[in-house]
Amino acid sequence: MAPPLTAEQNQASLIRSAIKRLEYTVRDNSLVGEKDAEIVKKIASLKNELKQTQVQLIDVQTEETSNMTEEQLNAYFDNPRVNKKYRLKKR
Repeated sequence: MAPPLTAEQNQASLIRSAIKRLEYTVRDNSLVGEKDAEIVKKIASLKNELKQTQVQLIDVQTEETSNMTEEQLNAYFDNPRVNKKYRLKKR
């Protein structure tokens, strides 16, 4: 089996780190109760982080998936071999 391309590894790493950062931001800015006094601040923080992530990921090339339909994309990303390839390794 051929070794993975460096660019492909970098793209996967960039996407994984963006997902982790967004997950952390959502956890960090979750509402405390039904009437959270800092809701406006938390929503602004979430929107800001989402915009930054979109700008960061806009340059990620999607050569493999550019000509696929939504059904094909779902099948591709739900494939166990693809998930294994891009899975985060536990340290």
